[in-house]
Amino acid sequence: MKTKWTPIFTFLFILLSLCAIVALYPATGWTQAATATAYTGKLSDGLTDYNLLVPDNWNGTLLASLDTIGAGTVRDWLLDHGYAFAGTARGPAGWNLTYAATNIIEAMDKFEALVGKPTRTVIWGRSRGGITSRAALQLFPDRFDGAIPMCGGGAGTVAMWNFKLDATFALDVLLGTEYGLRLQLNNITNLAMETSRINQIVALAQQTPEGRARIALAAAFSQISTWNSPSQPEPAADDYEAQARNQASQIAFALGTSFVPFLEGLAGGPFTWNHGIDYRVQLSRSGYEKLVHELYKKAGIKLEADLKKLADAPRVYANPDAVSFIEKHNMSWTGEIRQPIFDITTMGDPAGPISDEKSYADIVRYAGNNKLLRRGIVYAPGHCNFTPGEQIAAFETMFRRLDTGKWEDDASAHGLNRLVEELQAEITVDLKGSNFVQVPLPNPMRTWDVRNWDTYSPDMN
Repeated sequence: MKTKWTPIFTFLFILLSLCAIVALYPATGWTQAATATAYTGKLSDGLTDYNLLVPDNWNGTLLASLDTIGAGTVRDWLLDHGYAFAGTARGPAGWNLTYAATNIIEAMDKFEALVGKPTRTVIWGRSRGGITSRAALQLFPDRFDGAIPMCGGGAGTVAMWNFKLDATFALDVLLGTEYGLRLQLNNITNLAMETSRINQIVALAQQTPEGRARIALAAAFSQISTWNSPSQPEPAADDYEAQARNQASQIAFALGTSFVPFLEGLAGGPFTWNHGIDYRVQLSRSGYEKLVHELYKKAGIKLEADLKKLADAPRVYANPDAVSFIEKHNMSWTGEIRQPIFDITTMGDPAGPISDEKSYADIVRYAGNNKLLRRGIVYAPGHCNFTPGEQIAAFETMFRRLDTGKWEDDASAHGLNRLVEELQAEITVDLKGSNFVQVPLPNPMRTWDVRNWDTYSPDMN
């Protein structure tokens, strides 16, 4: 039986030709934990830190990611089983996904120079790390044997920020005009003012039934879950007020406005648009039509009048060159994958709805590679809100796929939950259970992939 023990940290500094810092760390919580050697330093840009972590019982597999895995149960389990890590700091790259992916490749090269050549490498990551793992796999397919994107990026950057724009546009037209808090939407020159106004709009809207109904309509355009934070109790299916409160509590985060100026600067102009979008159609696609109708009915206002207001409002246009840059370099997807991908996400992630998974699956299927893709959907609220068991199950599922060359029953919801039970039976550390579910993926609100490249025009409808 494995029991928890107090960690002892010993640091050994060795002068290396690359001036890396080497330290010895024992993984915590495991009686058979291997000590691990850490190498840290700067990448060639002089700005980005890299971090390598190699257990003494390294099994030859390298786990590469945007971030260095933090201390905790997941890291300890992986180290205990002989898996090494190569990660980078995300700060200098920001939302420049090509830059971030290239940094990961350089960290992998550092690993090979300092430690040795891995027998196989799996790219993984959470949130922005998740979309970066997809980008790295698309940009550098020969460097990886598999990928585990967690809670990030299935729709791609263009589609993702287009449906975020739709929600922001609705806030501006239906509420910002009324409150005298107009939003810039794109070409944002004062980010502090833009985010402040969004927060003010949401706060003011919560004070009236009319405002709450309009927030719910805006949230529907981004498919913001009605149960989206671990701090929220799950609302009843007919508790529309609670559902709307939950959406409102996370809508500012879900819009991702704080990243828009960086992305526009990177692209050389605005890359999102909503001309040609029919918001009646978008509402019907969202899965939240019933909620919106009930709230409008309770508020005593006409949904059709607001939909007409959206239809008549001046629309947002993108710069074609900016769209072209983002779609190819920062990223939208081709589906041309050569390696197995296993991704996981929560049902209630406010940053990205589970329809993002359908967007990615559709382009992978179009490219003829659907046999390489599997996913796990966790019935839980919140962004990247996974238990240690759910994350370890994702890694173990990928490792078994690489070992056997085929997806086993473990890749199903039932199999994943059983796998976590089996893993828990082997150790005394609490893996916190699992709640994988099998659910149909809803239709995405906006899509943009390789089939759309170089087709954007301000004249398109």
